[in-house]
Formats: sequence, C-alpha cells, structure tokens
Amino acid sequence: MRVAVILNGKSGSVGADQCEQKASAIAQAFSQVGVDVTMQRCEPADLVASARRAAGLGVDAVVAAGGDGTVSAVASALAGTEMPLAVLPMGTLNHFARDLGMPTDLVDATRAIAEGRLTAVDVATVNDRVLINNSSIGLYAAAVVERDAEQKRTGAGKWVAMGRAVWKILRQFPRQRVTLTVGDRVLTGRMPIVFVGNNEFIVEPRGFGKRERLDAGVLSIYAARSRSPLGLLWHSLRAMFGRAEHVAELEVLTGTRACIESSPRMLRVAVDGEVVQMTSPLRYEIRPGALRVIAPRVEEARAAA
Repeated sequence: MRVAVILNGKSGSVGADQCEQKASAIAQAFSQVGVDVTMQRCEPADLVASARRAAGLGVDAVVAAGGDGTVSAVASALAGTEMPLAVLPMGTLNHFARDLGMPTDLVDATRAIAEGRLTAVDVATVNDRVLINNSSIGLYAAAVVERDAEQKRTGAGKWVAMGRAVWKILRQFPRQRVTLTVGDRVLTGRMPIVFVGNNEFIVEPRGFGKRERLDAGVLSIYAARSRSPLGLLWHSLRAMFGRAEHVAELEVLTGTRACIESSPRMLRVAVDGEVVQMTSPLRYEIRPGALRVIAPRVEEARAAA
C-alpha cells in the first residue's frame, strides 16, 4: 500500500521543528505497518492544491494529517473522485475522525488505515464549498473571529482565548435577521445562531455533538430563536435533557437542501471550524456518498469509540 500524507505545517500550535518531528513519527508509524509514504508538508492555503497533486501520484489513498480544518480542505479536493481519503487525527477536536471511528493514537491510526475498509460517506456544500462536519452563522462564527483576535493581542492559548471570546460575544448577543428555507418550511426572524450539519448530530448528553452515521444523506438544521444568553442556555439544556423538537424556541429540521437569506448580505460563515466571508443567500446541499474514505474495521471503530 502506498499513501501520500498531507501534513498541515500550521495545525494547532506546531512550529517548524515540531512539524519535522511529526513527519518523522508519521513515516515511522506507517513503515511499521508496511505502508510506503510520500510526505507533503504545506501551509494551510496550499492544502487543497497539495491534495490534488497527491491524488495524481498513483497512490492508494491521500492521508490528511491534522485537525478538522486540514481534513475538510483535503476532502474538498477528493470529493467526487475515486481517490480515497484517510485521516490521522492530529488536531484539537478531530470531530470527523472521531465520528469515523479512527483511533487517536498515531500507531493505532496508521494500522487502522493499513487494515481498514473502503466506504463512502456524505459531504455537504455551502455555495459549492465542501464541508465534512458543519457550518453555522451567528454566535459561533463571531466567537472564532474574536478568539483569533484575542490570540494575536495577548498571545493567549487557544482554549483561554476562546473562553474570553465566548464571554464577550455572549454579552453582546448579536442576532441576525434571516429567512431560512428547508423544503416547504420557511422561517423568518432574528436568530443568534443557525447551525447546519452534514448528517444528524446527537443533542442528548450521552453523545452530544457526535454523529451515529455519516451516510444518511441528510442535512440537520438547528435554528435558535432565543432573545438572551440565559434564554439560549435554558433552551439548549431543555433540548439536551428532553427532546429538542419540543423546545419551541429551537427549530430542528432535516432535509437535503437548505437556504439562508440574511440582511446584511455579507456574512461570516463558520465552515468546519474556519470562518469565511460569504454573500447571502447561503445554499446548502447534501451530496450522498460523494467521498470515499478508509475507515477502521467495525471492531476497531467500536474500540475507539
């Protein structure tokens, strides 16, 4: 088996020396399981182009080594092609790798790739940009922008900066005037957050934020109508410990397409943890089975979970 590894040189807080150490550790781990490796280290802006070049090298899979942002970029290059994606979870949260069942230990993850099974999972798009996890407008996108600014101002760590950013944004509690269309449902109003997921996310405490399936072929949409931070917290807790569809201030919808129109038209949109500027309307669509992936064998995925 031959793979091309795309290593994000800026994943997390990685410096040049640490990047070389990671590259060496990855190459050694794959060597132990009999996999030949071509390593490509690149900057975040070059991830998509590097993945496309790697797909043309005649390898058996392109491996994204990094967090969800890295995986999303590589997946956007491979979606709709026959080239499989494999994942080495080396980021902060690793949502996609977790839901795929990948082990977090490097040696275990390389073995899971070497011995894994080929399957197809869904991706979603927003205005033709591929996403593997979720996208949102409102509070989260604003908090990410403020977190990055806080890190630049103070040099704070990612989690500390995020805590300060969330506190600041919640105090401001901006609400966006939107029109949300999902199938024949049309919702209008001022909302603090609209969340669109690639497949359905669990909202109960037992597995909050996880997905049981990556191939159900649906978007999951959550739109909050809360008017204050305390209201949002209360509605979220009710949704977690009850049934989200019974919380009047939280709209829960599923569909294959969704459209968000807003005023003003320029929006900060969070896409797999990265914030980009997009112009309304935002058009979301599910693409069933568009991404071929190497997933762990079922028993290994269960053990990782």
